[in-house]
Amino acid sequence: MKKAPILTVAVFVAIAAIWLSFTAAGAQTASTDGPPKDAASSVADGSRSAANRDGKTEADSDELPVAITASELLQRARYRIHGYRSVKANLIETVVIGDRRFRANGTYLQGRDLQLKMSLQLRLGKEGKFRASMLQVCDGQVLWTSHSSGREVETPDTGDGSEKKSGIERRITRRDVRQILREAARHNQRHQCLLFAELGVGGISELLGSLEHTMAFGKVRNEQIDGKPFLVVQGRWNIDVLKNFLDEQELEELRSNTDARQLPRLPEHMPDMVRLYFDRDSLFPRRVLYLKRHRSTNSLRSMLSLNFVDVVLNAPVDENEFNFVPPDKVFPLDVTPKYIQQIRDAANRATNRN
Repeated sequence: MKKAPILTVAVFVAIAAIWLSFTAAGAQTASTDGPPKDAASSVADGSRSAANRDGKTEADSDELPVAITASELLQRARYRIHGYRSVKANLIETVVIGDRRFRANGTYLQGRDLQLKMSLQLRLGKEGKFRASMLQVCDGQVLWTSHSSGREVETPDTGDGSEKKSGIERRITRRDVRQILREAARHNQRHQCLLFAELGVGGISELLGSLEHTMAFGKVRNEQIDGKPFLVVQGRWNIDVLKNFLDEQELEELRSNTDARQLPRLPEHMPDMVRLYFDRDSLFPRRVLYLKRHRSTNSLRSMLSLNFVDVVLNAPVDENEFNFVPPDKVFPLDVTPKYIQQIRDAANRATNRN
């Protein structure tokens, strides 16, 4: 059975799940096509420019290439991120599912040694009463993930001290990251950055590492966005990933095809390309944009964009930010055994093939 590669942005799945629960609840959708009021600052981070360039490939760009390879750029960016004591930023994420466009806002905080805290909030429906959110917190040992969704319910105060019902459902999972990494190392399995990305730890640095190992990138180019200089690079899935979806004849045609406009036909839920926008001075990735090729017009459309705005580097961080205590009456599901079993199963399959 063909297995989809790691898309490296778990929030895409989270918002897809939010949409399914939203429609299942029979909520009335409100238009979300217009930019939110608080998204104006993201223009300088590439939002408007990327939308205008979605129909272009790397070969179409009028910007001059830079004397650095994509691999060097991603490695240098990861090296700098690893050197920061902390990274703080606001997040603006846009996800397109079918003809629906969702915008979520949140925060990103990264510390040392796998410390991470990321949150996203979304409101849908009439008067925004359907709420959904995702929170990931890792202290370097355990990764907690909390998903909340539901319709706000106004319950009158009876005055008898009884608990009010909110209508919001909450699910929490925990992963013992160190235990999973030890098990993977014991079986000498997978590149570290790919495993980090699948676990949801390591932050933007491991996202870049995962993309480096799953994408074939074109040339790095200079681009001015609202007067700010950026380094932009675009890539498509490499052969190792596409082996999961294409037969040998299709793979051979792809190897011999040098036309950047011709992309293999992939499942609709899977993007065809990724475009990265790096701040030219700090090399921090200010925008990650996943793209899908429209089959009839051959133009690219955005599937998911993740914008980092108001980025602050090396600011003091309270270590308590990376602590998480589950709320009362919510019982976390420990998914550590599931990951460990997957690692062992994969190791057994590899042994049997040999």
